[in-house]
Amino acid sequence: MAHAASAATLTSQLGLTAAETASATLVEAVGAPATAIVRTAQERHAWLIVMSTQGERAWRARQLGSTTAAVIQQAECGVLAIRPDMPESRRSLASLARVLVPLDGSPGAAAAVALAADLVKRTGARLDLLHVATLHKPPPAERGTMVGPRYLDQPGHEWSAWAQEFLRRFEPLPQGWCALPVELHTAHGDPSEEILRFAREQGSDLIATAWRQTLALGRAEVVKRLLAEAPCPILFVQAAHP
Repeated sequence: MAHAASAATLTSQLGLTAAETASATLVEAVGAPATAIVRTAQERHAWLIVMSTQGERAWRARQLGSTTAAVIQQAECGVLAIRPDMPESRRSLASLARVLVPLDGSPGAAAAVALAADLVKRTGARLDLLHVATLHKPPPAERGTMVGPRYLDQPGHEWSAWAQEFLRRFEPLPQGWCALPVELHTAHGDPSEEILRFAREQGSDLIATAWRQTLALGRAEVVKRLLAEAPCPILFVQAAHP
């Protein structure tokens, strides 16, 4: 049965300061770690689960932790994943300045836009939408997918018209979103390479991505690359169903 522990006990067990545990409650659950975490999040109506991408063993092997992988695939709420080797200054979301949302043009992927825009509205950050055109891969098969002109050197008016339609289509966003600092960026090439390059060059503080919750072999290669190399925390949001 779950119960709350004292701040002193929590500080002793987890090595945290009294200030860090002043408003914290320790919930004890029984069972497989991932299942217990997801169940507890559901019972307490959590809107976000925050986890390290790796435990000590997985970190030494440079692999995604099995518990984290299971939680990401099972959770009904958002999951914020942070690499343990990330610099301390990059782990905190206390001062968000730039939030990056990669979009492949599919309606399902756009599920991350609303949550990211809500964070931007609350924190005053800037929202960067990044669409990567892939020349040698077919577009997502999802109905309603919208991809840009094949080449980035297409006439400017064609890209401009596409950008306006792209922003109009991938709603809903919080009320008043038009007043938010939102910018659409385009690139071509390998999606994971371009997302990582943009995040590093532009100093993104958070990457918000929608996905279909599978890390099976041969699937979610972009997600796996981001988990291994992203320079900032990653917020996973369930992809919207068509």
